[in-house]
Amino acid sequence: WSNNPKVIIGKEIGNQALKNKSTTEQRKNAREKLAKSVFNQNFYEK
Repeated sequence: WSNNPKVIIGKEIGNQALKNKSTTEQRKNAREKLAKSVFNQNFYEK
């Protein structure tokens, strides 16, 4: 699972949130923004 792109992205988000002492809302916004830029709309469909 360490090669899973979703895990790698999640780890990056978490590490950055800890480093920046982000609020819950800031972390949520970062996840949503990154998901839209990395994954297309139909990512979970199929």
